[in-house]
Amino acid sequence: MEEAPGESGLTEELWQAFESTIIVSPATGAPWAPSSSLPCFIVSACCPFSQPFVASRDQVLHSSMETLLEGLAGAYEEVVGQSADGQWKEPSWAIYGITEGQALDLGRLYQQWAVFRWDDQGRVVLAC
Repeated sequence: MEEAPGESGLTEELWQAFESTIIVSPATGAPWAPSSSLPCFIVSACCPFSQPFVASRDQVLHSSMETLLEGLAGAYEEVVGQSADGQWKEPSWAIYGITEGQALDLGRLYQQWAVFRWDDQGRVVLAC
């Protein structure tokens, strides 16, 4: 754990949920691993502040992040962050060629509690 919950409003329960998140391929549901140079960041525009998925809202948010990434990122690919039991699924983007600061800014822009950094040491949750 790189940064712990605190005064941001992020609860310990939510933090633990982020730490146990599984990143999967949207096409197959199989575990995902980065396909390009590291580090990469996993950022979602969906489910702001952990609200339940609402298709009419979250599909628009997901698409708007893709449009933003077209001018920002070196490369990106669609992934899904999900709970270990598969009950929570959140469309997300694996983003290459941006800095940690840019990833955190994207998370804050889309009202996310956290983003993931994936590097040669593994995956780390970063509080926004």
